[in-house]
Amino acid sequence: MRSIGTVRFVAFAALALVIGGATTARAAEYADKVSGLTITAGDAWKQTQQAKDDATERMQLESGKPAAPDTYYVFKVGHVVEKTVDSAKAFKDEMVKMFPKEWKMGEITDVTVGKDKVAALKIPYTFSMEGFDWKMELYLFKRGDQFTYFQVMSLAKGWDAADKAFQDLITTAAIEPKGGTATK
Repeated sequence: MRSIGTVRFVAFAALALVIGGATTARAAEYADKVSGLTITAGDAWKQTQQAKDDATERMQLESGKPAAPDTYYVFKVGHVVEKTVDSAKAFKDEMVKMFPKEWKMGEITDVTVGKDKVAALKIPYTFSMEGFDWKMELYLFKRGDQFTYFQVMSLAKGWDAADKAFQDLITTAAIEPKGGTATK
C-alpha cells in the first residue's frame, strides 16, 4: 500500500513534468556557412527576412512583436571579409564612422563570444528613435581576414530581460575558428 506522501510526490512529479514540458523552449539551430556560425535559439526566436540591400547582414532573429516594443528583441549577425584591416579595433574604428552622430557610444570592453570563447570587442550604444530610447551592443570578432559581429538591440527600459536573452544566444553560438566560406 502506498503512503499519502508517496501519492502526493508522484502526483506532484507528474504535474511538474506536464507543466515543465509545456514551457520548455524547443531549440532551433540557425546556421550560416558564409560566416561560419550556428546560433541555437529557443522557440521564442524566429528568423526574419534579411535585408536584401545589405551585403553584410547574414542573419536576423527576432523575439516578440514590434507592436509590443517592451519585449521586442532583435539579434543580427553581420559578416565582412576585409584584407586591408589587421585588427578588430581598427575595423571597429572604421565601422563606427557610419553610425549616426547622435548615437552615444559607451565604454568598449574586451569579452568572449561563443562556446569556444572567441575574443571579441563589446561596443555599446544608446540612441533615440521614433520616440523610444534604445540600447544596442555590437560584439565584434575577427577570424583571419573575416570580421563578424553580433548586433543586439532592444528598448533601453527592457534591457535587463533582453540582455539575458541575448547572452543565451551569444555564449552558446558555435563559431568556426577559421571563419566561414566568405571570400572577397
